[in-house]
Formats: sequence, structure tokens, C-alpha cells
Amino acid sequence: MPTVTTSDGVRFVKQWSFFGLAISLLLLVIGAANGLIFRSQQASVPAHATESEITHANASVDAHVDALQLSLTAADAFATRSLDETMASQEAVLTDLARAYGDESNPTFAHSFLSASDVTYSQYVQNQHYGKSDQAAKVFFRLGQARFLQGDGLSAIDSLNQSIASPSTSRDPKLRSRVQNMRGCVFATLGDWDSAIVDFQESFTSLVGQPNCRQLAAVALRNLCFATQAQGLDGKDYLQKAIEFLSPWSEATSLTIEHEMLVDFRAELYLLLQMNGDRDQGKRVLSQARDDLNSLLVKSQNLAKREAHRYRYEDALRRIEACTGAISKAGQGDAGPGVADHQPMLQWRPLVDLRSELVASDSLFRGTMVAEFEPQASFAIAWCSFDWTEKLVTNIAKHLCARANLIVIADNANSQTRAKRALTAAGIDLSRVDFRVLETEVPWFRDSGPIVSTAPGGQSIWFDSLLSRRNTDFRPICDSLPERIIDDGTTLFSRTPLRVEGGMILSNGQGLTITSEAMLRKNQDYGFSSDAITRELQRICGAKKLVVVKSLEDEPTSHVDMFLTFVDPVTVVVGQYADPDDPNTAILDEVARQLSKMDHEGQRLRVHRVPMPKRGDNHFRTYTNVVFANGVLLVPSYAGHESLESEVRGIYHKLLPNWEIVFIDCSRIIELDGALHCLTANLGS
Repeated sequence: MPTVTTSDGVRFVKQWSFFGLAISLLLLVIGAANGLIFRSQQASVPAHATESEITHANASVDAHVDALQLSLTAADAFATRSLDETMASQEAVLTDLARAYGDESNPTFAHSFLSASDVTYSQYVQNQHYGKSDQAAKVFFRLGQARFLQGDGLSAIDSLNQSIASPSTSRDPKLRSRVQNMRGCVFATLGDWDSAIVDFQESFTSLVGQPNCRQLAAVALRNLCFATQAQGLDGKDYLQKAIEFLSPWSEATSLTIEHEMLVDFRAELYLLLQMNGDRDQGKRVLSQARDDLNSLLVKSQNLAKREAHRYRYEDALRRIEACTGAISKAGQGDAGPGVADHQPMLQWRPLVDLRSELVASDSLFRGTMVAEFEPQASFAIAWCSFDWTEKLVTNIAKHLCARANLIVIADNANSQTRAKRALTAAGIDLSRVDFRVLETEVPWFRDSGPIVSTAPGGQSIWFDSLLSRRNTDFRPICDSLPERIIDDGTTLFSRTPLRVEGGMILSNGQGLTITSEAMLRKNQDYGFSSDAITRELQRICGAKKLVVVKSLEDEPTSHVDMFLTFVDPVTVVVGQYADPDDPNTAILDEVARQLSKMDHEGQRLRVHRVPMPKRGDNHFRTYTNVVFANGVLLVPSYAGHESLESEVRGIYHKLLPNWEIVFIDCSRIIELDGALHCLTANLGS
């Protein structure tokens, strides 16, 4: 399978744009040519014309039509070649992105690339001439892939359905297998595991008796394994068969993507064996994965990109060693089935992360969301090139660094220099600050930061939600931040296909989870059923009880942290408006009544109200958008509301008598619809 470097990606985007333009121009040319042919065929000669003149006129028309048809044939051939090259480029680029690590990955490029592909293919299939050709089946497949990777599952299924319905797909078993496998991955992402299993089974069946299909068959079997596991059944046999299909590539002298996938599949099999307590077989499988990685290291010696490959393989070996070492320290004894409940899990980073063709194996990970009032080992905050955040971030950092470690994400080298200078001037001990340079689009780290939970074995696990949203600016860099800042081999990492911005969800740390109606609607718009949303929240938050509350009217974020927060497992603070004419007064009163009727482990929730300033300028000034920092509560403050804030201080002091209450001015940033909680991410212990 061809690969390209990330720097080549720019060339491919330009190439892609050229092909898109070429195809668009061809569509115009063909439309015009068809019109000329029609007019030529309808041409008439004068009624008084002689027979010779009529014959000559007809011959001229026929010659003109023949010339136009030749032009159309040439245009078709050029369009076909361009489209073939475009699809080959897409295959190469997506494969390269699937094998990218660390700084090699480029989320902005990936987003631009997929957007360009969507436009090009859409133009092709909408044309009456091309939309009915045999090539259209492949175009619908690629269009479905692009839309799936952009996070639009419903549109992806529609495109893939059209590809499957094409007669040319039924004549091409390999294409049919890929389309059905990809559709199965979309169904799996949306939580429709029954439909996913059917597609994976049919994807594999369509390849029976076909030559040179071992890789496609292995992928279908591997996906069938994890779809079966998601249904609570044992799918290991499917994965073991998939490994058998890929095993011959371990003997190849060249570096192949199939050999890398073999390592991934073995690591995933080890994960399943570990979860079932089959220690002996797990050790054998992990040893095979280690041997394969060493073999890949040897093969990479003669490659121009050997350093990039070597980094990936050595990183994978480090993860294996970190896991086996941690298990050895934990001591296994005679734990038997369920051993994973109290043993470290392997955090595997796939060598081949083909998200449109492989069901995420980390969907097996589960956790309980950590409450923010619990002890936190570290926090993260962004230092962007926005002058309106720098003073505020410095003030926040001063209090956080006094009680925990802090990751500061600077969006470029100049920002990092300014951050170091400002934090030093504020008297902050920089030894507790981990500076990273990662481009960011906005400073709202809470939205993109991880959902921090605790796995059954006690490990910290970060769940990374999607930020892709219709009709709003897509933030591909922020969307990738959690995975890019995690840098240890003990914290687990898992993606979730749900759109759950950080401010949309709160937990009491013991399985009681609060979210907003807007979060449910957002995900239902993307094709998730209510049951699928609930099951996924149970996985990533440990939501034994899920409470769905109304969002504030006209509040642009629809985030629950704008009007409520937990201060302990059974105490929640809810905002309150005094203006009877404000519709949000009734909404908040209803939320307070709803929560006051909730029980948690035999205790009724205690609901306390905190005042919110009147919305004279339509900005939602909040005193619940707070940051808990190991004994210090940071609370937003707004100019002109000193009397109200004295009351707020008293409420929090009563609820948190052993905590220091610190107000930080958010007068300017609230005009951009955020406050303290929006800027920071709690990273747990």
C-alpha cells in the first residue's frame, strides 16, 4: 500500500484541488457539448433547399456530431484518469495519516483534505452523465469515507448505501467488501451493533473464494470480533482467525502495512485475554507482538523514513514493557476471571489507525468520571495569542501551580516565551509548569480537554470527545489536543464518538452524571439513538444514573457549567435569577426542583441556589463556572457586582468551610461566552 510523507500532504491537497477543478470544468464542457449535439441534431435546412444541399447539410451535421462525440470521449477518458488518480491519492494520504505519530500528524491538513474530497466527489455524482457510470460506485464509497471521517455518520451511510446499490459493486467483490465493512464501522460508531455485525459478516462472506483478499478478510473478522464483544459475547475466535490471515506477512522481507496490522491485532488479542484473566496465553501473544516489533525495527533500517518508523515501533515496545512491568509489580496471584478489574491495562497506540475501516478496540475501556472537587494531580490551560486571556490565565496559573502541576499549551514559540515571562513575573515556580507548543484555535480548553475517568483497575483513563459540529467553525487542532498532550504509558486513552464538550457534562465522582438536553439533541442529529447515547455515557462516565436538564434559553454554549456545579457527591449548586420576566428564571427553578428529587445511594441531593446577575446586556454572568484546585475554589468575578459577590462568597464558604474562596475578574472574557471553568481542564490524579 503506498505511503506519502506529511509534507507531501500539501502537494496532495493542491493536486486534489486541481482534480476537483478539472472535473468541474469537464462537467461544464460535457453539458455544453450535449446541448450542441442536441441543437445540431435538430438543425433544419431551408424549405426550398435542393436535394444536394440537404445531403451536404446532413453530412456537415453528422461530421460536427462525430467531432463533438470524440471530444466527449476524450473528456470522459481524462475525467476517469483524473478521478482514478484522485482516489489513489486519497488512499495514499489516508494510509499515511493512519500511520502518523506525534508531530507527524496534522489535523488541519486532514480536515482540509477531507473537505476537498467531499466537494469533488459530490460534484461528480450529481452530474447526470457521470453519476450513472460504473465509476460512481467507487466515488460513492470514497464520498462515504470522507463524510464518515468528518464525523457525519448519517450522510456517510447514505453514500455507502448508494455504492452498494450500484450494479458495478455487485460485480466487484473487493469493493463490495470494503463498502460493507466501512458501513459496519459507521453503524458501530453510532452504537448500532446489530447492523454492524450483519455488515461485517457480509463483508467477509463476499470475499470467500476470491484471490488476494486476505487483508480485507482479516479486517472484517477483526471488526466482527469487537462488534461481538460490544454485545457482551466472546469474539476472540474471530480475532485469532484474523491474525492467522495476516501471519504470512511477518515473513516478508519488506516493511508492509499488513505486518503492522498484525502487531495491532495481537496487542488487541492480548487486551481481550487480559480482560478474561487468561494470563498464560496473553503472555504468549504479547511475546509474539514484541518479536514482530523487533522484526519491523530491522526492516525499517533501509527505509528513507526509518526514524519515523523507528519511533513508532520503539514507542510500542515501551508500552508493552510498561504494562508488563506494572503487572509484575501488582502481582497476579490466583485472580482468575475479572483480573483486569485490579490490574493495569495495556494502553496500545495503533500502528495503523484506519478509523474509517477499523472499529476502535479501545471501545472496551470503561471508567467513572472523576469529580472536580476531588484531589487533582494536574491541570491544563491554553496560552493563545489573544491579549484578552493572558492576564487572566496568569492569575489562574498562579493559584493552580501552588497546589498542583500545570500543563500550559502555547500556540507558538512566541506565545511560550510570553507565557514564561508573565508567569515568572507573577512569582510562579516554573518547575511545576510543563510548557508545550501546540497550535490551538481558541483558548476554551474545557471543550476539547479530556473527560477524565478512573478505570476499574484504578488507572486514569482519558476519553476524547469529538468537536466536529455542523454550522460552526470546526476546530481540528483543539479536537486533537487530549491525544497530543498525553505522554505517559500508564494513563489509558479512548476516543468516544459522542459530541460532549467539557462544559456539557458534570459528575459527582460516583456515577451520578448531569448533562443537558442540548447534548442529546446534538448527538441525535448525528444519528445516535437515545439508548446509544446513554450506553456510551455509561461507558465513559460510569453513569449509573443520568440526569438530563434543560439548557438556558438563548445561552449560546448550552453548557451546564454555566448554571450548576457539584461541591460534594450529594450537594449541587444551581444558579438563580431574580427577574420574573426572564424565561431562564423558571428554567433554573425547574432544574433545582428536578435535582432536589434525585437520590444518590440512599441520600437525597442537597440543592443550594447561588444568585446570577441580571442579563442587562444578554451576557450570562455565572458564579458556577468555577475551578476546584485542591482546597482553593476559583470563582468568576464581574465589575459592578461586588454586593452580589459578597453573598456568593458566603454561600461557598458555608458549603466548603475548609476551602479558600478566590474571586478572579472575568468581566472581559464573559462577553465571549466563557469564564474560568471554560479555560481549564482538570486532569485528575
